[in-house]
Amino acid sequence: MKLAIVTIAVGFTTALFQTIAHAEVDATWAKTKLRETECLTCHYINGKKFGPSFQAVSKKYRGKTPDDILVPWHAFRVHTGVSTQLNDDELKLIFEWILTLRPGAAPGDR
Repeated sequence: MKLAIVTIAVGFTTALFQTIAHAEVDATWAKTKLRETECLTCHYINGKKFGPSFQAVSKKYRGKTPDDILVPWHAFRVHTGVSTQLNDDELKLIFEWILTLRPGAAPGDR
């Protein structure tokens, strides 16, 4: 019985630390991927270009999850090229970063 309790406690502790480790989105990685996949050809972080700014996307999907963004994102045919360069897990990490952006903030701010 004690072994079971210890095993469960270790499992919860491990899960907690993994959640904390993934709580902070790597903004540098996300911005690098946006440049590599040429997302910045159509989008600015804090201003409208051809597509909406990433801050506007953040405002539109505030309170949503990266999964909520993924489905409509795939629906836009112009994203086809990017979807061949990044898998859904990478896209979700980028969407996580986008969701941290706040309108009116400088590109490096949240």
